[in-house]
Amino acid sequence: MRKIYLWCGVGAIGAYAIASHLFFDADEHDLLQIKQMNAASAFHQPDPGDVYAFHNEHRSWSATPVCALHEAQAETSSDLDTLKGLNHWGAAINAALGSMNSATNASLFSVFQVRNAERKWTFEKFFRSSDLETPIDFKCLADANQKSTDPTWTVFVVDSVYEPTDQNMQPLVMFKKVPVQPIDCAPNCPGNMSLAEIVRSSRVAKIKHEWEMVMIH
Repeated sequence: MRKIYLWCGVGAIGAYAIASHLFFDADEHDLLQIKQMNAASAFHQPDPGDVYAFHNEHRSWSATPVCALHEAQAETSSDLDTLKGLNHWGAAINAALGSMNSATNASLFSVFQVRNAERKWTFEKFFRSSDLETPIDFKCLADANQKSTDPTWTVFVVDSVYEPTDQNMQPLVMFKKVPVQPIDCAPNCPGNMSLAEIVRSSRVAKIKHEWEMVMIH
């Protein structure tokens, strides 16, 4: 009987460890989901202002850009940008463990602590300093509008590219929130998909987002 209790206890701790890693932390999938970013590996050398098309039926990006929205002399600026993630549930668990006043507090905290309830990621962010002052390639704009009239495609412009300072992370791409659309049907042209529908994160990250467990700012 004692062995059964022991195995049950080990199983419970193991289940909690898995749950804390999946649901109570803040990770890169949460970053993708909440900030609606895409992995830069899906694109060929993406730059701010590049126009990319998403195939709605195949649910995949075209790796090469449709065109570059800005003229060749447009300058790209960069700055360090730190994004912070907080899992409210994980932080609450850690706070409850930390408030226990008992001799076993240290051992409990070491076993049940959520390791990554709070995270931060530092990137070098590349962007156009001012879209209003950046020369537009009007032929590209016309091509992007023409592409978007096909309900098979949704067309987006790259807002910024995030190069991580952590070598274990991959670069990320953030698009303008609203797709390129002809003026006669904007902002709800037939066939267009939103970035929230397109972003590739984990199923767990989607659940955490729906339950508002994680905040990233």
